[in-house]
Amino acid sequence: MLAARKFETFCVEPKERWAFGGTFSGQIVAVEIETFAVMGEVQAHAGTIIAMAAHARLPYIACLSMDRTVSVWRYNEKGHLFPVMTCSIRDVRPSNDDGVVGFVQSNSQTIAFHGTLPRIVTRSGNAGLLELDFDDDGTVSVVRCVRLHGDMDIVTARYAGESSRVLSGDGEGVVILSEEGEELKRWQVADRSIHWFEHLGGATYLLASDACLVARLDLYNGEAPAIGSPFTRDDLEQVTYNPVSGRAFAASFDRNIYEVDPRTLEPLGVVYKAPFKCRWLKSLQRDPSILLVQVRDGGLHKVDLESGKALAVIKDTPEALWTAVSTPAGDILLSGEGEAVTRLQINGTANTARKPVFSALRVPVGALQPGAYTKRMVYQTSTGRLVLGRTDGDIVVGEDGAFRRLTNLGSAVRDLAVAPEGDALFVACEDGHGYRVDLGRGERLLDFSAPHGKALWSLAHNPTRNLVAFLERNGTLSVLDADDFTPIIADVVTSRAKRAKWLDADRLLYSHSEELHELNVVSGATRARVTHAGNTIEDFIWDGGQNYLVLICYTCMLLLYDFSTDQLLSVVPDQIDYSKGLIWVDTKADPRLYPLDFLTFGRSGTAHHFRIHDEKILALGPVNAGPILKAMPAPELVSVRS
Repeated sequence: MLAARKFETFCVEPKERWAFGGTFSGQIVAVEIETFAVMGEVQAHAGTIIAMAAHARLPYIACLSMDRTVSVWRYNEKGHLFPVMTCSIRDVRPSNDDGVVGFVQSNSQTIAFHGTLPRIVTRSGNAGLLELDFDDDGTVSVVRCVRLHGDMDIVTARYAGESSRVLSGDGEGVVILSEEGEELKRWQVADRSIHWFEHLGGATYLLASDACLVARLDLYNGEAPAIGSPFTRDDLEQVTYNPVSGRAFAASFDRNIYEVDPRTLEPLGVVYKAPFKCRWLKSLQRDPSILLVQVRDGGLHKVDLESGKALAVIKDTPEALWTAVSTPAGDILLSGEGEAVTRLQINGTANTARKPVFSALRVPVGALQPGAYTKRMVYQTSTGRLVLGRTDGDIVVGEDGAFRRLTNLGSAVRDLAVAPEGDALFVACEDGHGYRVDLGRGERLLDFSAPHGKALWSLAHNPTRNLVAFLERNGTLSVLDADDFTPIIADVVTSRAKRAKWLDADRLLYSHSEELHELNVVSGATRARVTHAGNTIEDFIWDGGQNYLVLICYTCMLLLYDFSTDQLLSVVPDQIDYSKGLIWVDTKADPRLYPLDFLTFGRSGTAHHFRIHDEKILALGPVNAGPILKAMPAPELVSVRS
């Protein structure tokens, strides 16, 4: 399935009658805010619309697309859209570049209108700050294109008030005020991306940062920016301020919408718990009790702030797959959103392709609470117990034909590991706590607190040495004795550590943003095995013979490496939507099947089949299991024993 109709961004026109959403497949969707109904759509781009803006005075909206084009559209009172111009930004070069700088495939949100003029500021295809003038007849002219942020990508930009001065922020927390391409001032606001500038009044702006905080900046008072305390458990993406109510709200990838005090920059509480991570939001001035929120599962939510509930939701995307495990029988179990586990079973072989033929069985899990999803699963082969870790903090266990809610840990589960035998379950949670839980009784036996208080994003259990490793989102990697959580190693730096796996008794592989690192627990030494995967590593696997290493990144790219030398062999794209995991297809039972096939899965809701051949990754297409068979009883899922 394709998440083609997934909302990736939106903007609201000044009268607040219409919201315009941008989709993964390049459409602009007109939504009437009062009824929250889709009233029209147009095809605007041949790529994801990553950011949108509405002019403060003129009836224009603008789009920035991943196909490296920008477009401007005129709208009328009925929400109908009419094309004004489309411009490729791929080949626009900064005037101050000394040499040729290559294209940058970017998730930049850099698009904004001038306060009064028909002019936009955006980024060029190679991350220059670009200003364009346009006319209603489609004429486009480059006002200027300059490089101000060195080799860093521009994440966001806007005009300062109604002037022609431009505020721009980059991926390392640097903010620059410029005029006519010349830098006027520079501030180091944080150590992570600046995602948004929200006008607070006068020359003062609120800033949203991936450093999990909100900052405040006055452009002309000469003082350093005011920096709030970090309070979100994941990237803080956007902040919106309502001058009518005086209230400000921030959206985070931790699935929460927070109210923030514009004066102290501290959180006042969670006003909305979204089902998925959030980026764009807008507080309506004509009705300050209403907040519009873009949720990254593709939904657009109309939220009532008084009740903290969604009044209406527009969502037309499949249920995301977040996790997968294999059983001793060679079945693959997948889960994520929804209230079921899907089992893929090999039922035959396409002989000419040596490709497995799958059937799919959807297993309802009655113990799941609505409004959450399964982040991780683990399978204990000695007992056949299937353990699900949920974003509402629930641990759910499938055993002997039935699923039961074992316990709730009070915070979203990020990762799980289970001992090969016995009742030792290890859990990493978003609130920075790691646990050893008794898998039979649900009792918390041991509690580990992250050294820096950051979210624990991954863990890995080493049964040979009886160790468990917990990794903070941005902090440290801690290796503990699995029996009493005595620290063994505690000073290894981590960054966006989404996966950790023991290579053998001595060596741990773990993701470190776009790098893959290896820790030797005997010597305590670390080394970088992969240094430039292109973006955050979502998952990695290696084959049993340790010939190949496969990575999948946040940019939906698959990378194949020689396992021994870490030499890059092949790079191919995966799916239209974000990929979340990798799993080998177990073909040992049938020699007719090719031995190096694997599946990817993620937010598209469908597993995709790939093969390693001739030192390349070959795409074999989505797993066409035919129609999902009728729901089967739970016993068939958990009855397999090793």
